[in-house]
Amino acid sequence: MGESDFFVIEADEYDCAFFDKRSKFVHYRPRTVILNNLEYDHADIFENLDAIKKQFHHLLRTVPNQGLVITPATEQHVTETIAMGCWTPVQKTAIDEDADWQAQLYLPMAAALRCYSTASNRLR
Repeated sequence: MGESDFFVIEADEYDCAFFDKRSKFVHYRPRTVILNNLEYDHADIFENLDAIKKQFHHLLRTVPNQGLVITPATEQHVTETIAMGCWTPVQKTAIDEDADWQAQLYLPMAAALRCYSTASNRLR
């Protein structure tokens, strides 16, 4: 693909097969997961939001304890899913708020953001 050690993919929460109702992403075995939000979607597969949270909880349990989970500081459904059990370090993100990773508007209309780790105060 490229020369980077990293590979980025959007998670697929649809079920694997008619005989395997787990979400496809439980087979990915990621080292890092970024969860931006959770909302009720795919009504043809999931009964309700709690069913989706359960699948994302299964995903979180596949991330190793030396991995990383990155989530917005204020996303309620993601926070509730992590509270179901996660043994991986979690870092929070925010725009112009206190968090492990912070973004600030750099150009008007969100055309560009400056992102930095608040732990190191370094621009990323």
